[in-house]
Amino acid sequence: EFCDASPPQSGIAAEASAASPNLADFELAMATCREEGGWEAAYFILRLARVHGITAEMSTYRLAAEIFLKAERYDVVLSLLEDSRSQGLGADAVLYEAAISASEVMGAEAWMPVLKQEIVEALSKSDGSEAIATMSCAWPQPTPTREELRLRDFAAGIRACGRCGDWQQALAMFEALPTRGLSPDSGCSNAAVWALARAGIFDDSLLSLVGQFKQTGLEPDSMTYLSAMLASALKDDFEAVKTFYDEYCESYPRWWPGIPDKSSIDVTQLPPQDAAMATRILVEVMWRHPKFRKMKQGPLTIRTSDEVVERHVDAKGFDSDLKRYVHEYLTQDLKIDANHLVAGVVLIANSEVRRLADETAEALGVRTKRQKRKAVLEKAEAMAYQSDWEDD
Repeated sequence: EFCDASPPQSGIAAEASAASPNLADFELAMATCREEGGWEAAYFILRLARVHGITAEMSTYRLAAEIFLKAERYDVVLSLLEDSRSQGLGADAVLYEAAISASEVMGAEAWMPVLKQEIVEALSKSDGSEAIATMSCAWPQPTPTREELRLRDFAAGIRACGRCGDWQQALAMFEALPTRGLSPDSGCSNAAVWALARAGIFDDSLLSLVGQFKQTGLEPDSMTYLSAMLASALKDDFEAVKTFYDEYCESYPRWWPGIPDKSSIDVTQLPPQDAAMATRILVEVMWRHPKFRKMKQGPLTIRTSDEVVERHVDAKGFDSDLKRYVHEYLTQDLKIDANHLVAGVVLIANSEVRRLADETAEALGVRTKRQKRKAVLEKAEAMAYQSDWEDD
């Protein structure tokens, strides 16, 4: 592997290779790698620590997992997990959540429920002393308290359960926090909402969780706002959709103008997961809102990349990773026939808009204007046929 080659020429690696360094020196250098995105240097630092005979602790693996997961080096994340297990360091929620994410991406889903169960069991026995004992100088200042460290671990555990599709366990873990002497913070609350949203649970239980944010003064993240908007849209509560949208704009101004005033959305500045959720909200509002059932439909336009000259297009016609993500979400998750061949946008054609609007109207027990017109024509044809038959 590349770590056997020449070390990267960086000041970080040079500092870590100074005479007689200790574990704190290596972790401080790795923390700098985390801030600067230098995963190659972080990998070299880990190998250099072994050369000096320094045994990594759980705090080292936590730092490394964050660095390599962010760099999308999923193979290294899984190797970190195997290394920590071989040293008998136990199940750390942060490291294990990173390993579950890596397993999902690499197609090793069989490992995910095993790792999730180990996290659940470890958190049920933990009192936070392990996190305090392994906390290093690499932590940001001020130094977190034991309660903050435990909440961070539980947030990782809740996300891990959600990533495995076990939203019941995620919700149970969240609701059990007060019995452990912990008050849910923003990290745990957002993780619980995310777990429900990932499992497709957009009902009153999710909206109840979101309602607790205002009661406790916690700060929702972008996915919590998006989940609340979608849950409200599925209940046809468009006033709530607009309220959550306005609140979102105050904290995250990267959005599309107007709900539900336009049949287009610009997601170029949004992360892929947020972009997919924003697209789903637009779709649901367009299908369900009475204003749009009375209007001539679509097409819907999802702008995924800014117009540029000679944009690179891959073999399947995608000119950005975001476009590929949104298109796969529409076709695989929502079963929508979307066109991605126009540069910079994904389009949902008029025919697809009408089909989905009719299906949604039928589910809601209402009929669109087009459906009513069709029923009148069918009745007129039937009456004409009956008249001809009687004449004969």
